[in-house]
Amino acid sequence: MAVVAAKGCKCGSFSGGQRLGGVHLPAVPAGGDDGRRAQEIKRRRRYDLREQDGRAARPAAADQKLCRFCSANGTIMSGCSLQGALVSTAIMRRNVLTRIVGTQKNNLPLPKRSAAIAAPIALLLVVGLISLYDFTFADRYPNIDAASSSSSSSSSPSPATVSKCNLTRGEWVPDGEAPYYTNLTCPFIDDHQNCMKFGKPSLEYVSWRWKPDGCELPRFDAARFLEAMRGKSMAFVGDSLARNHFKSLLCLLSKVAQPVELVGAAPEIDVTGRAVRRDFRYDSHGFTASLFWSPFLVKANLANATLGLWDLHLDTADARWAAHVAEFDYVVLSDTNWFLRPSVYYEGGRAVGRNGAAPVTNATEIAVPRAVRAAFRTALGALAAAPGTFRGKAILRSVTPAHFENGEWNTGGDCVRTRPFRRDERALGAVEAEYLAVQVDAVREAEAAVRRNGGELRLLDITEEMDLRPDGHPSRYGHPPGGSVEGSFVVDCLHWCLPGPIDLWSELLFHMLVDQ
Repeated sequence: MAVVAAKGCKCGSFSGGQRLGGVHLPAVPAGGDDGRRAQEIKRRRRYDLREQDGRAARPAAADQKLCRFCSANGTIMSGCSLQGALVSTAIMRRNVLTRIVGTQKNNLPLPKRSAAIAAPIALLLVVGLISLYDFTFADRYPNIDAASSSSSSSSSPSPATVSKCNLTRGEWVPDGEAPYYTNLTCPFIDDHQNCMKFGKPSLEYVSWRWKPDGCELPRFDAARFLEAMRGKSMAFVGDSLARNHFKSLLCLLSKVAQPVELVGAAPEIDVTGRAVRRDFRYDSHGFTASLFWSPFLVKANLANATLGLWDLHLDTADARWAAHVAEFDYVVLSDTNWFLRPSVYYEGGRAVGRNGAAPVTNATEIAVPRAVRAAFRTALGALAAAPGTFRGKAILRSVTPAHFENGEWNTGGDCVRTRPFRRDERALGAVEAEYLAVQVDAVREAEAAVRRNGGELRLLDITEEMDLRPDGHPSRYGHPPGGSVEGSFVVDCLHWCLPGPIDLWSELLFHMLVDQ
């Protein structure tokens, strides 16, 4: 078990620049940093976070969590110092958390009882109440995990819901448990999402969990997931956010097993320089996870690289994934962001509209959501018309919001917030709401046809949950100082840090595919 020595760091007041086995422990601004706090207040021009000045006086949840590094056996040491301490890289693993003081939700101290209180009648009353509680809990808990997968109708898609709880409505609440993985334990994190590696100023973004209204979302169980996937296959189809989700799942599973990437003699490379298909095999479980690069889901050609202009055939699915979809037991589809690029829209081989691209065509300007609607109809229709007939479970993941403030990605925008929004502090943006409505409609229209062929189509709705997490993006910490994400793209408020809020997507996927 690898250990390292760390110096000069005390629990609750971490100094900047410390590293524990490669995990960066960035500086946490003190409550008296008036200049930085004033700058943050200006950024809150639209939302009142109602933070108290005293909040900085207490250790952040991330700081408390990192105190666990003060011990090599997983227990918090009061007043501990990292001076000369041996730190185990395994402490962050969730399987030792039961030894961490203060993280067991049910480990509550029992009240002291006098001899009088312990009289026989009172004791019987207590036992009776406990029995009633246990009976009620045992009766309700299966309902929390019970699926409503058969409750879908022609009037609505099948969202990630349970019989007594809608998992898409809730709040982000503090979480005392360590993240499922770190950049030490997962080798699949791309640098652009490796926020720990590049020193994101606060690690508090890993200190929250999603709490649905009225129930608890079960934690991701890598062993159960892999067992449920034994002998099966799953494909993720979409853009770089689909890849972000794919890597999150690989990291979550890395606690139990590591896959081998299957590399062909001549892998197909997209015009953007990305591999069209990547396959990862878990030999221990006979499970294959594949990633298809298809940023529009429909047939697309880069017509003019200088202008960044695309020809999109809205009535033709991208054959690079559609021709193989029947091979998979599960398919997760997503897209929206690339539709903002200048494009000419084609149907039946004829230009029917455009987004920008005025210098090259006189076609009518069409609102982007209309093109997105047409593309999703075509993509989901391809499931029903798949060669060999798709009989698996298809899941459409809903749009994920960006959180640029004080500008866009190319006009100085950034995402510097350090905590989630509360639900009453944030309304879903009009564009995201329209995209979500388009996706809901597309699922509703296609699910009957998919079902007739023996398949299933569901909606994985993560939009409102992720809209509340402006703190979970890489910002400037997805590359070394002076570097960039892509070209002049320096600040990333679209993709998600790993580990981070995006791990919720796989928790919901776990619930849909395994718990149900």
